[in-house]
Formats: sequence, C-alpha cells, structure tokens
Amino acid sequence: MSMHPLSFARFPFAFHSLFTCFSSAFHSFRAMRVQGLF
Repeated sequence: MSMHPLSFARFPFAFHSLFTCFSSAFHSFRAMRVQGLF
C-alpha cells in the first residue's frame, strides 16, 4: 500500500514544481545581474 498510484504520481509533480521554482529563481537572478551590468 506504500506504493499508492496517487503517491507515485505526486513525485513527478513535486519535482516539476521544484524545477520550475529553481528555473524562475535562476532567471530572476540572471535578469538582476544583467540589469546591474547595464
């Protein structure tokens, strides 16, 4: 019962959410760096 389909389907969603948050933070940091450069 530990390998519930719902729990198993939640892993990719959490990974995608974390990746999206990291990508957003990276883009924000890059934008601030470019803004500070100019």
